[in-house]
Amino acid sequence: MQISRAASKIGKVKGCVNEFRIAKAAGDHDIAQVAAATRGEWHWLTDKNGRRIDRAVWLQTVI
Repeated sequence: MQISRAASKIGKVKGCVNEFRIAKAAGDHDIAQVAAATRGEWHWLTDKNGRRIDRAVWLQTVI
């Protein structure tokens, strides 16, 4: 998975993306909890299929 500090969702965002792994059993709600607990400013986080999902969408998933 990737989390980005840059707002652009087009192409590779060099120097503004961090990558990490999650368990295969993790669902969208689990990923949303990681997103909610993440400190610092970020704009999008990929889902399990590699789609770049906005921060606001992930934070709504937690509720």
